[in-house]
Amino acid sequence: MRRPDETPVPAVLGKIPWAIPVYRLWMALARAMGFLVSRAALVLTYYGVLCPIAFAFKARGRDALRLKRAAPETYWTDHPRIEDPSSYDHLF
Repeated sequence: MRRPDETPVPAVLGKIPWAIPVYRLWMALARAMGFLVSRAALVLTYYGVLCPIAFAFKARGRDALRLKRAAPETYWTDHPRIEDPSSYDHLF
């Protein structure tokens, strides 16, 4: 039975004596690089895309979630009535 900390090794590498330690080192490096690159991509997306959009909304005074409104009597929002029932035929 395999130990839980052991990485499974392709069978072809078992025939080359030095290949298994190199393979395990390579996979450890790949896992570390994947961890770092994924975090870097998320940080760049957050600070490079989402924060500038939020700052632009804030500068323009846009309140997309309508959090700054006074509490209304009802939260119902009126929408225009659809008179033509054929608009329901092909929704997607």
